[in-house]
Amino acid sequence: MEDEICSSKTPKLFDSSRSRDQQFQFRLGTGQVIEGMDVAVSSMSVGQEVEAAINYSILLAYGVAGYPPVVPPRATVIFRMELILFSGVSFKKLH
Repeated sequence: MEDEICSSKTPKLFDSSRSRDQQFQFRLGTGQVIEGMDVAVSSMSVGQEVEAAINYSILLAYGVAGYPPVVPPRATVIFRMELILFSGVSFKKLH
């Protein structure tokens, strides 16, 4: 997967696997990423590009405190993702 991440409060890009020319890999549903990213990716198909805005108040992002200094308090996090490859032996539907 390739991703670019920014916050609605500070629209400056703060992470991008695409600009590093490096795919981002994680295990779905294991807590390696925020729950909102797990939910978004679980509904994607290989090759699909998605922009997901995940609000702090629905407990799927970084919450009221944010993730200082990168994500400000009460920020909606915006993910731009492309699913390049999905591999695994089992899949648990999230939400």
